[in-house]
Amino acid sequence: MLRPGWGHFVSARTRFFVLLGGANLHRPHGGQFDRLVHPDELQIILELEQELWLRIGIKDKMDSIAEMIKAQFNSPKGYYISALYYYNESFKSADSSEKEKLLKTGYRKCEKALNIFPHDENCLQLRCKIYSNFSDFTISKYYDLLYSWYLNDEIENVSMLFEFGRVTFMLEYYDLSKAVFEKLQSGIGMGNNLRARPRNPIMFDGVNKKFFGEITDIYNRLEGFIKPSSLTTKYKIPFRPVAAKYSANRGDFVSFEIAFSFRGPVALNVMKK
Repeated sequence: MLRPGWGHFVSARTRFFVLLGGANLHRPHGGQFDRLVHPDELQIILELEQELWLRIGIKDKMDSIAEMIKAQFNSPKGYYISALYYYNESFKSADSSEKEKLLKTGYRKCEKALNIFPHDENCLQLRCKIYSNFSDFTISKYYDLLYSWYLNDEIENVSMLFEFGRVTFMLEYYDLSKAVFEKLQSGIGMGNNLRARPRNPIMFDGVNKKFFGEITDIYNRLEGFIKPSSLTTKYKIPFRPVAAKYSANRGDFVSFEIAFSFRGPVALNVMKK
C-alpha cells in the first residue's frame, strides 16, 4: 500500500504497478507488467518508481533503476533524479558534515552521468548548483563548471546566465561577461521581474567589497557612469546619481560597491572619497 498523501504524486498507471508488484515492487522487466505498458511510457514509469524509492529512502533500489534507465533508454535521467535527491536532502540537514556528504554524493552522481552523457544540460546545470554550496568552493572551479554548462546551453536558463555573467565579471573576463549580460537582457531575461533589480553584490570577507573610481558622466538623475580605478577594465560602471550618498558631480573620485542586474554590473552606495 502507498503511504497516505502520495496519491497526487503517482500516476494511476504507477499505482497499478505498485499494487501488481506487491512486496516486490522492482519488476520492470518482462512478464505481465511489460505487456500492459507501451514501450514509450516505460521510461516515465521507471522514473516515477525511482522517485518512489527516494521517498521511501531505499537508495540501492534508486541506484539500480538509474542504471536500468541508462542501459535501456540511453538516458542520464535516472542519474539526474538521484543527484537532485541528494542536493535537496542537503538543505534539510542541520549538520554541516552530513550536508557536505550529501552534496558530494549528488555531485558524484552528476559526474557519473556526464562521463557517459557529457552534453546533458540538466546534469551540467545541477552540478553547478551543487558545487556552489561546497565548503571548499573556489570561484575558478565554479567558472569551469559554469562554462561547461554555457557551451551546452540550448534551453536558456535565466538564473544560470545571470550567475555566469556575474562570475565572469568577478574573474575579470569582461568581454565574455558583457556578452552574457547582453544575451540575458535582450533575450530570455526580458520581462523578468528581476531584470532591473541589482542583487548579489561582490563580497570580500563576508562584507560588500569597496571599489574606487571617477565619475565620468552624469546624464540625468537616473543615469551616470563611473570609470573604475580599482578594476582592470575599460568599461564604465553605471550608477544612479539620485541614489548616491551625496550630491554627485562629474569628476568626483568615489567609493562604491558592485552588484548585478540582468543588464550587468551596477554601482551602489556611491560615496565621495
